[in-house]
Amino acid sequence: MAAIEVTDFDILPKYMESLIIPSGLSSVLFYKGSSYENSTYEYIFSNWFLSVDYFLVDRPHFEILIESFKNDNTDSEEQI
Repeated sequence: MAAIEVTDFDILPKYMESLIIPSGLSSVLFYKGSSYENSTYEYIFSNWFLSVDYFLVDRPHFEILIESFKNDNTDSEEQI
């Protein structure tokens, strides 16, 4: 799934659907490294969440591919 923030659902391209992400407190984690490194997500959901006073809610979770995203490059950066 890919998404982009819009201000008007009336101008969506054909074959795209709208998605409203409910508001709420979010954690934003900065990641630098290859996008193929799955251990980062395993660590976040298996270890990090257990060490903080937050809990996972039933709403979409996503990453933001910022300008410095380079896919499988070890210098790639993104927000999770």
